[in-house]
Parts: sequence; structure tokens; C-alpha cells
Amino acid sequence: MGLTSEDGHKLGDIAVEPYCKLNKKNQTRFKAQNSIMVDEVKRRSIELGHKKQVRPSNWKQGQLKTWLNDNPIKDASDTTYLLRIESVLCQATQNNFCEAATQKDAEAKSTQWRVRKPFLRMIVAAFEDDVRKAMTSEGQCMERVELDARNSEERPPTFFEALANKYNDDNFIASTEILPELHLNFSVEHEIYLNDVPHPVTPDFIKRQWNGAKLKLNEIVNSWERSGNGFGQIDDTEPSEEQDLTTDNSNRPFGHVSEERLLAGDNRAEYLLEQLGHKLYHLYLWHLSDKMGELGKVVTRLDQNIAASGDKVATDTSKKTKRTRKGDDSDDLKDMRRSLTNPQMELSY
Repeated sequence: MGLTSEDGHKLGDIAVEPYCKLNKKNQTRFKAQNSIMVDEVKRRSIELGHKKQVRPSNWKQGQLKTWLNDNPIKDASDTTYLLRIESVLCQATQNNFCEAATQKDAEAKSTQWRVRKPFLRMIVAAFEDDVRKAMTSEGQCMERVELDARNSEERPPTFFEALANKYNDDNFIASTEILPELHLNFSVEHEIYLNDVPHPVTPDFIKRQWNGAKLKLNEIVNSWERSGNGFGQIDDTEPSEEQDLTTDNSNRPFGHVSEERLLAGDNRAEYLLEQLGHKLYHLYLWHLSDKMGELGKVVTRLDQNIAASGDKVATDTSKKTKRTRKGDDSDDLKDMRRSLTNPQMELSY
């Protein structure tokens, strides 16, 4: 107490920012206790060379603060040290408030994304030409020149940077297709403007939302494939002379839907489980990524030519093993049994 910081507030005063924003429990950590102030009054009185001895033991808190403010520390090294420590403490407290405010804004923004419109705008934006180009190049091996320039300001935007820019574009209007066979809610076209959704969004935020949607879509597609619908999409007709005879149906994209082979109609909506967090916009992500040929990017799975599998591994029947009949013992075991009945017999190993 008795010192003033560079920004003009008095040290030890918890009525100024950022200390005044703290709750009462945290303010007590910065509040000087009477016993500490009593010892400080005695120490300063001796250091300042006061002839009249002070007896602060019975002083009230107001008297202690007034005396300390009227008799500040004179030593330059002590003053410099105290000002530096208080500055660090003040900055750390201010940073905590900023982080808490940022986290609160992020939670509020996530809450606003619980409805359908922002997700649909993100999905439609992901398959625009410029954003789709960034999606296609995402994860590809870079050449040496590209690696050297990946931190340059002139580098092309990443997929999530391009997606966030398109989402935040006021001139971009996200329009959904009319797909009554997919779900009745898509029986009409939906136009989603920027003012209809929370904005702006950052690439990191859009990345979390996109990856979350991909995760749920993987669950839906897996259920659909395991039900047997995927096998119904395999083309079992004989190829014509113009078609490539080497075409393998095992390379059919996982989750691909062919309208020509939908025998019972499009039943993908039946595999949405509300208790697992599946939403209608996951269906639209499935439809649009499959239509644009990017389903392999969204529903990530290893190709069968790469994944380990024992389906095409031939069984080696050339080696013959001798089967032992029940009750047959090895020679070593027989010798051991003989030695137990005849102790004079030595085992030979």
C-alpha cells in the first residue's frame, strides 16, 4: 500500500479493475489481513526512522490502511519489485476474465447451432466450387514448393478457411434441393441467408461442427450398410461389351445410393436415431456428398485394396500334420512314467 501503478491505480485497492470483478471469495486472496498490515506498519516505521514509536496492534483496518498509504516504501529496489509483481498479477487476472468471456461466447454460439439452418448453410457451402476444390486437395501429399509456402500469406486457403469464408459471405445464399423422397421436410426448397444464422464463424469453430456432423453421418451410414441396403446397391447385371469387364463391385463407395436400384424407395431416414443425436441435416450431408462424388471424403474408410483382409488369402493345404489318437503319449512322457515306477531307471534327454 502507498504505491501507484503505471496505469494510475493504487496497489492493494481491490475496488478497482480487474479486482472489483472478482467474487468475494477470490477478493479475499488480494485483501490484506490486519495481522500482515500490523507487521508492515512496524517494519516501515523502523525503516523510515520514525522517532515516535507506533503501536498498531489495536488499530482498526481503516487506520492501518491510512497509515500505510501516508507512509509508502522509499527503497527503490523494493518499489520496482512490488510494481512488477503487481503488474504481472493484474495482467493474469485480466487474461482470466478475457478467456472466460471468450468461452462464454463460444458456448452461446454452440447453443445457437443446435437448430438446422446453420448446419444446412455449412453443408451447402462445403460443396460450392471453390470450397469443394479446397476439400479435394485437403490431405493430399504436398510438393517441396508447397511445403515451403504452407505458412506464407499467399498460400491457398485450407478447406476450413474456405468453408468459413463462404459461410460468412453475405452474398452467398444457401439453397437446398427439393427431395421429398429423402424426407418430407425437404419437400420444399430452403433458402438460408447469412442473417438467418449465427455469424461470423472462425475456421476452428467450423471445423468442430463439420467433424461432428461427419461423425454422426458415419454412424448412420454404418447402420444402413449393415442392414443390407448396401448390398442392394451392388450392380449384379452382366456387363455389356462396352463396359469394362474388370469392374469390381467391391469398390463401390461405402454408403453410395443408386436411385436405379432403390427397390423399396429411399429409406435412409429410417436410420436416424434421435437418442444418438442424429439430425435431418445429416441426411442432406449424405445426399449432397454422394451426389458430388465426395462421399469418400466425408465418410472416411479404407479402400478394400488397402485394408487388411483375409477374404482372398488362399488356405495352405500342402502341409500335413500327424493327428494323435486319444490316449497316445509321447516317448518322453512314457519314459517319465517308467522312471516313477522304477527309480533305478535313468531318464535320457
